[in-house]
Amino acid sequence: LVEIRRLLGQVSDRVKQTLKALRRDPGPGKMGRVDMQALVLRVANTWKDLARDKWQISIRCDSLAEATLQGDESHLEQALENLIINARDAIFEKRRVMVADANSLPAEIPLEDQRTRLMASMRWIGQIDIQLASLESNKGFTLIVSDDGIGMSEEARRRCLETGFSTKKDQAIYQGTNSGMGLGLTFVAGVARHHGAHLDIESNMAQGTTLRIVFAMPHELSGTSS
Repeated sequence: LVEIRRLLGQVSDRVKQTLKALRRDPGPGKMGRVDMQALVLRVANTWKDLARDKWQISIRCDSLAEATLQGDESHLEQALENLIINARDAIFEKRRVMVADANSLPAEIPLEDQRTRLMASMRWIGQIDIQLASLESNKGFTLIVSDDGIGMSEEARRRCLETGFSTKKDQAIYQGTNSGMGLGLTFVAGVARHHGAHLDIESNMAQGTTLRIVFAMPHELSGTSS
């Protein structure tokens, strides 16, 4: 019963956070000291277990002396999960496109070659890389989530932080029929902003996407003031 109440409480908190995201502002949340390295390893390993043979996840955390900050752990965790979900969806969509292309090859291509391409596309497993890296200045760190999924068009990359804009719904990135609410990256950008960080987005169609949350806050990375 205690576990059920705990899980229901977590669900309730997530619903409240999502409703705030609809207003493009997740709010500052409950601030406390957050160990980002522990958070990244916990969330990434959970998703790695869920991935199994559907996609691959690699995790790398630089040897950071102290990757901590004053922040809302729940918001930061959900932001990372949103980045992973976006990467997963991009991989699934790329596989769908690959299978569709293999199923519509010109008739002049030998049947055996068509079957080979179809099987190869169905067996393709994408890659998600999650990294916590120190900045070159050693005055902060960056949370990086990259994938080799379907990628974004230039227009979609420019608009992906607009409230309500959904790459799935508008088919600006994906060519599939999935629908979305357009909350994920908007929420992530809001969380980054409330933690004095910023979200960088790099993407190329059919090649993949790299999303970075840059925490350049030297005064938050140590127990002493700078």
